[in-house]
Amino acid sequence: MAGPDAQARPAHAWLRCLGFSAALAPAPASAGAWIAAEGGQEIWTSVAGERAGLSFFESSGYLEAPIEEDTSIVIAPWVEQNYDSEDGWRGEATLGLKRKVYDTETGVVAVQASALWLSYPTPDCSEGGAELRLLAGRNIGETG
Repeated sequence: MAGPDAQARPAHAWLRCLGFSAALAPAPASAGAWIAAEGGQEIWTSVAGERAGLSFFESSGYLEAPIEEDTSIVIAPWVEQNYDSEDGWRGEATLGLKRKVYDTETGVVAVQASALWLSYPTPDCSEGGAELRLLAGRNIGETG
């Protein structure tokens, strides 16, 4: 029979502890608030799956290129094929500028303004729009 301590602990406490430890573990990171290094950066993702009996393929990208020391251009396309729509696809894209507004040795704050396009907007929205983001990041050492 388990003692009082074992009976009082949740069954998945070890899983929460592992997740918490992983979140705090130092690892190389490049927060979105920093301007990309010379040469820029590209991040591409793709996934295939099935939803509600319908197969789909989804791809997205994040491209950032510096145009000045404190400013970069950001392009983020997204497309899904074989989605349940008239054309068999839907997509979104943003095009914007990111500007660093505050910078120290341990942190940075940037503002990003983007134009947004949606191929299939909801009834309450239009096909185009704009977004404004405030991005902040903090360096937690050489590895994070």
